[in-house]
Amino acid sequence: MPKIAEAQIVGKRMHEKLEEEDLLMPREAASEEELSDSSVDLDIPREAVQIVIERFNKEKFYYIGKPDKIVRKNGNVLIIDDRITKKKHEPYPDKILQLCCYCEGFVRNFSNKVAFNKIFFKIVQRDSNGKILQEVERGYTDDLKEMLAENFSVFESIFNKDIRPTHHNNGNKCRACGFNCKWRMI
Repeated sequence: MPKIAEAQIVGKRMHEKLEEEDLLMPREAASEEELSDSSVDLDIPREAVQIVIERFNKEKFYYIGKPDKIVRKNGNVLIIDDRITKKKHEPYPDKILQLCCYCEGFVRNFSNKVAFNKIFFKIVQRDSNGKILQEVERGYTDDLKEMLAENFSVFESIFNKDIRPTHHNNGNKCRACGFNCKWRMI
């Protein structure tokens, strides 16, 4: 089992603090009419929505996650993820992939209940004190949908042993990986 990093502990504390603050926000449950009217802004409580993506590739696969925060503003849905970092940087590809999963899951699970025009995601990079260092926002585009589908296919093919995983040459990833391959670095 990988060792829990200090950044993970700090990140968990930050998420808990943001959830506590969010609970203090006065809100009323949205009616079906409000959900189906994209002109009505929505502020969904933090960690309140679970998304599920079901796929079949020899086996059933369920990709499950909980976005940190979801809002609908000006007719568009924005999925927000908070990250702890020491300095501003472009989001790592795995973070973009995670947010694409949230966007795709929201579309699949809620587009018949919540009206919206477009869907976006935002990665909020915070320091260990919770101060915002940078916000990176992107639209969930056809290119990102295609990238997500390709990654699903590769993961599922590795799981089904149709293809072999490629080595990532990163000791940290090896320690966190549950796949017991011949290239394991630890």
